[in-house]
Amino acid sequence: MKISNRLKTIASLVPKDAKIMDVGCDHALLDIFLVSEGRISSAVASDVRMGPIVTASRNVKDFGYEDKIELLVSDGIEKIKPDIDTVIISGMGGLNIIDILSKNLNLLKNVQTLILSPHSDIKKLRDFLEKTGYMIACEKVVFDNKYYVVMKLNRGKMKLSEEEKLLGPYLISHMDRDTENYFRYVLQKRREILSQLPSSLTFKKKELKKEIEMIETILDE
Repeated sequence: MKISNRLKTIASLVPKDAKIMDVGCDHALLDIFLVSEGRISSAVASDVRMGPIVTASRNVKDFGYEDKIELLVSDGIEKIKPDIDTVIISGMGGLNIIDILSKNLNLLKNVQTLILSPHSDIKKLRDFLEKTGYMIACEKVVFDNKYYVVMKLNRGKMKLSEEEKLLGPYLISHMDRDTENYFRYVLQKRREILSQLPSSLTFKKKELKKEIEMIETILDE
């Protein structure tokens, strides 16, 4: 089965035989891939809208996995089942992920692993996660038409520096060529934004300059 590099990277972080809930499952391709590869035996795939669930249902039926992948309409994790130990949230912005988790943190009591892939606001997401009782165990950079960060969190506590909130503690300590290229991309975007900001936005300009200095230090520029 062919899936995107981003979904393959997410799949690689799913624990063997995990009981997963895939939030915002879209077409359920990740769940179908995980079952077809034998990494998991079953999955719950959810979306807040009925449209994606209808499409996902057709895909699940085409692969003959109706008895292995349960599809449901759910606002975030509000319908999470007690046996779920792994929650996957991808394909949306970091602020949406924060909203989904913050509304129902009490429902995560049996969840040992979070796998998250935010499209934006990663720094704000890491800042939020520091307060949730989970710690970043692994992060990966994947280029799939654009850069994505995929992070895996396990139960635990973490204290992140400002640099780690911006770029990720695991990525900083395990910097390979892909990660370095990603850091350079982040640096370039910060420089572009700074050059376009009006002088009246003093605080934002100061914040961006500080972030640029952080990245330059890590890249030894």
